Amino acid sequence: MGNRHEDYRVGWVSADPDASTVFTALLDVKHSNVPPVGNGADEYLFGEMEQHKVVMAVSKAGDAVQAAERIRKNFSQVEFVLMVGVGGGAPEPSDPQRDIRLGDVVVSYSPSDGGVLQYKKAKDKNGKTEFKETGRLHKPPARLHKTTEDLRQDAGFTTDKMSEYRQKLSLDPSVQKTGYPGSSHDELFQRNGSGVDVIVNRTARPSTDPVVHYGVIASCEDQMKTASHRDNRRKKWDVHCFERQAAGIEQDFPCVFIRGISNYSDKFSSKSDAVWQGYAGVAAATCAKTILSRIEDRMSVRLGGPTGSGSGSGSGGSGGSGGGGSSGGSGSSGGGGGGSGSGSGSGGSSGGGGSGGSGSGGDGGSGGGNGNNGNNGNNGNNGNNGSNGSKGGDGGRGGDGGRGGDGGKGGDGGTGGVVVVVVPGFPGLFPGLVQPPPPPPPPPPPVYPGPGTEVWPPLVDIPPVRSLWRAIANNQLRKIRQLLRMGVDPNRIDLRNGRNALHKAAYWGRPWAAEILIPWMNNLRAVDDFGLTARQVAIRRGNRGVARIIRANL
Repeated sequence: MGNRHEDYRVGWVSADPDASTVFTALLDVKHSNVPPVGNGADEYLFGEMEQHKVVMAVSKAGDAVQAAERIRKNFSQVEFVLMVGVGGGAPEPSDPQRDIRLGDVVVSYSPSDGGVLQYKKAKDKNGKTEFKETGRLHKPPARLHKTTEDLRQDAGFTTDKMSEYRQKLSLDPSVQKTGYPGSSHDELFQRNGSGVDVIVNRTARPSTDPVVHYGVIASCEDQMKTASHRDNRRKKWDVHCFERQAAGIEQDFPCVFIRGISNYSDKFSSKSDAVWQGYAGVAAATCAKTILSRIEDRMSVRLGGPTGSGSGSGSGGSGGSGGGGSSGGSGSSGGGGGGSGSGSGSGGSSGGGGSGGSGSGGDGGSGGGNGNNGNNGNNGNNGNNGSNGSKGGDGGRGGDGGRGGDGGKGGDGGTGGVVVVVVPGFPGLFPGLVQPPPPPPPPPPPVYPGPGTEVWPPLVDIPPVRSLWRAIANNQLRKIRQLLRMGVDPNRIDLRNGRNALHKAAYWGRPWAAEILIPWMNNLRAVDDFGLTARQVAIRRGNRGVARIIRANL
């Protein structure tokens, strides 16, 4: 069965035609059996990325705003759109938190709005260039906004994820080589007191990995190309990045801007773009996928009355036995057989059949006929058993009683109540609904008397426990929730499974899992002898976030 347009919940828009190759390479699953869309103004690509069904639109005319509006029109279930592309940085070298470099990424963010400022450029009556703010985008959907807030506090996760995705792209022959161009091509100019643009001396970073910044992105149809204007607007508007690909987008459009920095919004922008645009575009795309990795796809929500389960199964009564034979005449053969017995189950009960009489004198008559079948019992209550037929006399044998009707089917259980999906770090997917109370805290870990007297917990070989810690090591949030609902106690993990889970977290780069595993393993005094090995694995695999966590706990 093919995918429908309404199956896609996330939009991805870019004005750069080359971005489609990177998007396709980042897909976990590619979709090709999707009905055609629109009038051909945009190129659409479909697939799955971090459990989300995503549709990408690339404007053939380079108009990202129109492409974004069409994607919302053609795909009615799209919840939000990722506006992915490149832009110009607005760095402040004296502030380490604002020292934006070429190849870095800026994600639109503001506590009070959507983090995208729209402005226009004009000339005043004296011919002097002036810039006027025209509006700001509204906040994106709550869970998208909350995700950007969370990622601001978890730079290690973002760096590790983006590195993982870049490594995947480096193995894809369809993606052009977009390696780091080198710091020698990264030159920032600022105007000095004499009005001359001079190169700013900046300390080299210890790593070439892109740094993700969160702040205001200024959007205008005219490109910012003057260092003095850039610095002036940065100070006045607290701008991190200037862009023009999505200028004029509606203020209530549900989106977030993700811009790779390919220039410094100065007169050397064209020269910088030629060197850095490919690398910056890949950085923005890997950052967009990282954001999706922290947002769980919506699960189905059932709304209704309180949870109930109804049951009612009844069996119809059994039919009565046949009537008795009539008494025989004296010295002669018995009379005719008795009448046929009848018995019906109605409403779950059944009638009892008559007993067979006894012949006297001559031979008894033949037994009564078979009883009639009982009627079907009504739905709902259990049917009462029918009365047993009396045994026939010495005369004819009573006929077989009719079979009771089938019991009614039990009523359906009541419709389940509200199920609210709660994701770690999120208040709930549906604001306004009452969330279930948090689970009780786990019992404290055992305290051991001292060296030489430890009583180690027995090896736990319960499959749900192994599954829980395997899910933690693999960062499988949905699986973790499912196992915790089953009542699996995380404190029942044994040393063997804990070591294996920590090794997987180090090998695959799961800092979130390591943060859970290491404190527990410290209670078992296991990190000192095994943590060094796990840390070496993390360093060898390039998972520096996990290595730092292990090192901090040794």
